[in-house]
Parts: sequence; C-alpha cells; structure tokens
Amino acid sequence: MNRLFFGKSERAVEFIAKTGIMIAVAIVGQVLAGMFSGGQQVVVGSTVNMLLLISVMANGMLGGAVVAISTPFIGFALGISQNITLVPFIAIANLIFICSFILVSKGMRVDFSLKLSALSNSIRGLLSVLVSAVLKFLFLYFVALQLILPLIMTVPEPLYVMFGAIQLLTATVGGVLAYLVAYPLTRAKVL
Repeated sequence: MNRLFFGKSERAVEFIAKTGIMIAVAIVGQVLAGMFSGGQQVVVGSTVNMLLLISVMANGMLGGAVVAISTPFIGFALGISQNITLVPFIAIANLIFICSFILVSKGMRVDFSLKLSALSNSIRGLLSVLVSAVLKFLFLYFVALQLILPLIMTVPEPLYVMFGAIQLLTATVGGVLAYLVAYPLTRAKVL
C-alpha cells in the first residue's frame, strides 16, 4: 500500500525532492510548450498530462496528486489559464486522471520497467492510459461543463471546445508519451 501512495521513494526527503522536481519540470514544461506553440492547448495539455503520469510513476499517487493539483494553479499564475473558476475543475480532472491511471495500471499489472516490445504489457499500459483519459474527459465535459459550470457562470462557447474532445486528445497523447518514456526513465533509475 505504501508503494501505491509513495511510489518507489524510500525516504521522505527523496519523496519531497522528486515531487519538487516534477513541479519544477511542470512549470518549465508549461512555459516552454506555451512559448513554442503559441500557447496551443494540444501542446501544453499533452505536456502537462505526460508530466502528471510520470509523476505518478516516479512518486506514487500522493506525489502525483501534489503535481496534479498544483499544475492548474501554476498555469493560472503563469497566465496559461485565464479563468480562476476553471482551475479547481482542472485540478479535480487531473486527480481523476492520475488516480484512475495508477489504479487501472496496478489492476492490469502493467510493468513500466519492461521494454515496449513486451506486447501484452504495452497493450495493458496503453489501455490504462486510454481509460484514464476517457474518465478525465467525461468529468470535464459532462460534470464540469454541462452540470456545474452553467450554475456558476455563463459558459463561453470556446470552453465547449477546450473541455471537449481536445481534453481527450491531450490526455491520451500525454499518457502515450509518458508510457513511451517510462522504460528509458526506469533504466536511468529516475522511475
């Protein structure tokens, strides 16, 4: 159970350091992706989603949760997200993404230290990504956008695009990228 929450971190100092590094990488990733893509949601969102899953792989559910909650607030502080009302919904969606990913991965016995050539493991890993991406999308589009946000504010039309299929795309792309770099990161003893 301890591994579920704290990943492979053996000591509190290691856990805090890895979490801090992932938050720093997430900040740099958001800024660079925003600069080089003109702030395009697909690039920034895919980068952040990749970093969320790498955080979970490196530091377990708790470390991933810290990064998942902090990244939307950091994005707002950096001007990537313009509306503070959306930030808590994005944080919750990120939590759904990382929690479902780790639970589905564990349930399917995905081993991220195996080479991608291990076909059965790769299929299970990619299914974990897809299930997590769909759950994140369903929360953002149906719960946040269709049920809750209309009670709080007039929902602008671009938000339907932002919280729509693009969310499914960015979560899937970010998840696949995280899965692709998991093996090299494991070999380098980062994960």
